[in-house]
Amino acid sequence: MLLPPLASMRRAAFFIQGVPVSQPVVSYRHAIIRAVTGGRPAMVFHVVDETALRNICERLAESERAFEILRAKGYGRPGLLLQEVAALVPNAC
Repeated sequence: MLLPPLASMRRAAFFIQGVPVSQPVVSYRHAIIRAVTGGRPAMVFHVVDETALRNICERLAESERAFEILRAKGYGRPGLLLQEVAALVPNAC
């Protein structure tokens, strides 16, 4: 099964689930729990390893922000993956 691009996951996490865009870590947390539990509300599900889930969600939010920064600086074009855009950044001197 193919995973959707990160941008479409972000739109789904922020707009379909009604979580404000200013809370991406919480949005990713809810999306992951819903994906694993089959749609049960994230608020009622007990997370066994809260630290691991928080780290995953923070990394997703950081990656999304880094992608936005790179795109704002003119790297890449629509449709490229984050690693493809990062490869376009010149090496440090």
